[in-house]
Amino acid sequence: MGPLECRQIQQAEKEQGFALLMETAKWLEQKGKRQRIAKTPFATYEAWQEAGVNHGIFSEGQLVGIYSLPEEAFVDWPDFQELGKQIWLRALATHPNFRGKQVGETGISEALKQVGDRSLYLDCVSGFLPGYYQKRGFKILAEQEREYPGDGTYQITLMAHPS
Repeated sequence: MGPLECRQIQQAEKEQGFALLMETAKWLEQKGKRQRIAKTPFATYEAWQEAGVNHGIFSEGQLVGIYSLPEEAFVDWPDFQELGKQIWLRALATHPNFRGKQVGETGISEALKQVGDRSLYLDCVSGFLPGYYQKRGFKILAEQEREYPGDGTYQITLMAHPS
C-alpha cells in the first residue's frame, strides 16, 4: 500500500464511495457489530455530495476509505440544540482489505485539519466505537437510547473532539 492521500470525492466517484460505506456496514454486521451506517440512504450520501462534504482516502489512486463532514444541528440531542449547526464526522468507513493500515486514523486526522479551530462532533452506536474515537481525542458528551422505526433500538453515544 502506498501513501494515503485525502481529497473530496468527485461526482464520478460518488457511487463507489457509497458502495464502500455499504460494504463496510455489511462487514461489520458479519462481525456481529450492529451499526447505523447500514441504514444511511443513498439520498443522504448524495445530498452530502452536492454540499461538497464527502471525502475519500486514496492509496495509489484506489479509494480505500471515506468520511463526510456535513454541517448539521443536534436534531436528536435536545440538550445540545443551543449549539446550533456544527460540523459532524459521518460515514467514516475503511475498505475491508485495508483494515489496520491507518486509513480511519488518516481520515480523522484530515477531518480535524479541515474543521480547523471548530469542534468536530459525531454520534455512534455504543459499544466498540466510542473507545476507538476516545483513543483519537474525542470526548463522550452524552448517551441515549434511540429507536429507529423498522430498525430497532440502539444505545447511541454523542462525542466531540474539542477545537
